[in-house]
Formats: sequence, C-alpha cells, structure tokens
Amino acid sequence: MSEFPNLPHVKLQFPEWQLEYQEALFELDSAKLPERVNVAASALLKRLHALPPDASRERQKIEDALSNLRLLMRMNRAA
Repeated sequence: MSEFPNLPHVKLQFPEWQLEYQEALFELDSAKLPERVNVAASALLKRLHALPPDASRERQKIEDALSNLRLLMRMNRAA
C-alpha cells in the first residue's frame, strides 16, 4: 500500500517497479528522498535484469526512470 493516498489510483502498466518509482518522484521530504530513490532504483534494476530480450519498450521506460531518479537526486543535493 502506498504512503501517498492522494495519488490517483490507476492500473500500473509495470507494477514490478512503478509504485516505488512514483513514490520516489512524489517524495517531498528531502531527508527521505535518498532512501526512496534507492528503493526505486533497486526495483528498477532488478526488473531490468529479469527482462526478456524482446522487452525493448519496458527496457526504455526503465532506463528513462533511472535517468529521472539521477536527476532528482542531483536536484535534491543542489537544493
């Protein structure tokens, strides 16, 4: 269950990692953000390693999400 009850409840396209990723994106507490990002990145990498070779669409989505998490952390450190 998400700690963010105000987020819209939609069917996740990639449930293996999307919830953790969304929770990192919507974390407003800068002290909690690094842990959220670590949890999300772990879920993303775990899924990336488990993907079959023909899952190029999800692979691209995961690579984009990892890039977004890196940017989020850079912005958090700069703040």
